[in-house]
Parts: sequence; structure tokens; C-alpha cells
Amino acid sequence: MIHIIDSYDIGYRHLDHYTTTVPDMLRDYGYEVNVISGTTTIATQNDMIANIAYKGSQFNALYQYMILEKFKDGDMFIFSNAWDVNVLQLRRMVDILKLKNIKYVGIWRDGMYDRNNRMRSAMVGLEKDWANNAECALYRSYDMNIFFSERIKAKFFALHRYRDTMYVAVLGYPINIQKIRESYTTNVPKEDLIVIPHTTYSEHVQHTLVAIRRLLPNYTIIDSCELGLTRNEYYDVLMRAKIVLSIDNSESDPTCIYESICFGCIPIAPNVGIYAETMPDEYLYDTRIITEPFLNFVKRREEIPEIVTRYITNYDVESGKLIEYASSYGKMYFDETKFLDIIKHVNERRYKRFDETRYRHR
Repeated sequence: MIHIIDSYDIGYRHLDHYTTTVPDMLRDYGYEVNVISGTTTIATQNDMIANIAYKGSQFNALYQYMILEKFKDGDMFIFSNAWDVNVLQLRRMVDILKLKNIKYVGIWRDGMYDRNNRMRSAMVGLEKDWANNAECALYRSYDMNIFFSERIKAKFFALHRYRDTMYVAVLGYPINIQKIRESYTTNVPKEDLIVIPHTTYSEHVQHTLVAIRRLLPNYTIIDSCELGLTRNEYYDVLMRAKIVLSIDNSESDPTCIYESICFGCIPIAPNVGIYAETMPDEYLYDTRIITEPFLNFVKRREEIPEIVTRYITNYDVESGKLIEYASSYGKMYFDETKFLDIIKHVNERRYKRFDETRYRHR
């Protein structure tokens, strides 16, 4: 049995792929799959605090499964976000109950190793040794650590001064958006619609969004997270939209970019982090425009609207590039077969001998 430990998805609807798309894929290949979720009723716009509450309830779910003897020898646990302290408690319970041949896989999505992501950004000016040490402990708790790209893996290893790559694979994410896209109607007409794909809870991002709306009065701008759209509702919006615009330089997940190009939207994002690594320069703008303080945006307030207007005006020409872009992007970063190969190796306890170079992006 494969147990997937999901993540709290406030404002991050791509995380629900690990409760739907990924389990279905694994079942198609003959695996038994169980998704273990948490609950939270905490009322806060601070998604990190909400995530802590969610993880607390999720540990209770793990505990209930354990005492009901629903975990068996040979089971595998896949943590959809490797920065999850529940793996430490889970390993302790497994050892106490003397379960055998249990495997643990962690997918690194966030952490102290990347200064551009949310977790590291939230700790600016704070003491970080405890978090760095915790991250090391989490890494050592997994039989296989999966990183999205070589750049992200290199950042992790540089911070923690690791050299051994015995328990590491670089293979993107196992989410085939193109396959999902094929199930949607193809003849929906495009509108002059701009979609913001990520959370806008921070005060700075909210100010930026308000300003962009004022500078682009002739276009409809949808804050998808503010509306609380489900993933299917979000995809319906993407079917009609021409632009997906990121105005958050701490976003560390590229799924929204892959979704946008698969649904025929031109992605526009800051040239930082995962965007700079995976997107062509023509779709990137200077990240300093949206970096605090807000005065940076005020001084260069015309630049993002000019880029957006240009791509909307020339959409019919520019959109022709998206089909090839989606195909190459998917093969490089969202190939489910690489993930399945890793799961097979870990499940058969051959991960100590596999050649990591087979899973590097080419």
C-alpha cells in the first residue's frame, strides 16, 4: 500500500493533485493507494499558521491509522511536501510497533535552502539554525528525496554541505496537465482576461494587484485564490483567459506555469527562482518591480501593464508558440514515468544502486 500524506492547500490548488491526479495515476499502474489528510477550522489568512494546524490534525489521522493496524509491513509513505515534521513522529511509531520494510519518500517543495520561497522569506531577520537543523533531520528521514530541478537540489546541498546523492532524484513533478487538458472543451473562445494564479494575502502583493487593476482598466483581472475557485473551476477560467500573471517573487512552484500554457494562456512572471530557471526570457519581467518596498513598483508602474497589453494585443500570433512550449515543458518537468520508475526502485529497495544521472533533465 502507498500512503500519500497530502499538504494543506489554502490558495495552492495545485497541491490537490496529490489527492486526485497522483493517486489515480498510481492506481492505473496497479498500486493500492490511500490518501491521508488533515482538517483545520483555524480562521487566518496566514497560510503557514493554518498549515501547522492542518499538520497537527493530520498526525492524529496517522495515529488513528496506526492503532487500527491499517499500516502493514512493506508499505510506502509519500509526503507531498517533504518539510513535514510528521515523518519524524511516523518513523518513531513504526519503530515502536516494529513494522518492517517501510519506505519513505519526500517531495521537496519549500524550505530553508531557497531564499526566494515562502518559508525562507518569512524568516528574514530571524534566527534560522533550528530550521536548518530540522531540515537536515527531515532529509535524513526519507529513503528518497525528490527535487524538482538540479538548481534546487544544488541549493539544498550547498546550504547543508551534503555531498552524497544516494537518496536523491531530480525529476520534476508527476502531474500530467496535458492529459487533464484533453478532457476539456477545445472551442471555448478566448477573452481579454488576466488570471492571478497564486495567493495574494500579503499586504505588498495586494497593493501591487490593486495598482495593476487601475493601470489596466480595460481588462478583467481575476484573483483566482480570492474567489476560492476549485481546480476544475480554475481550469474553466483558464480556458477563457489569455494571460496568467504572477506578481509574487516568492512563489516556488511551477505548476501554475505548466497549467497556463497547457490551457493556452501566455505566462508572465518575475525573473526569479523557479520562473527564471524554467521559463523563456521573453515571458519574464524584472523582479525588482514587485520587490518591497512598494515604491519600486510606483517608479516602474508602466512596465508590467505594457507587457500584458502587448501579449493580449498580439495573442493570436504569440499563442502559436504555446503548443510546442507545453510539450517540451511537460517532458522536462512533469513526466510521470520518471516518478513511477523511482517509486518502483524504492519499493523494491533498489534505490541504493540506481544511477541518478538517468533522472536529470536533458
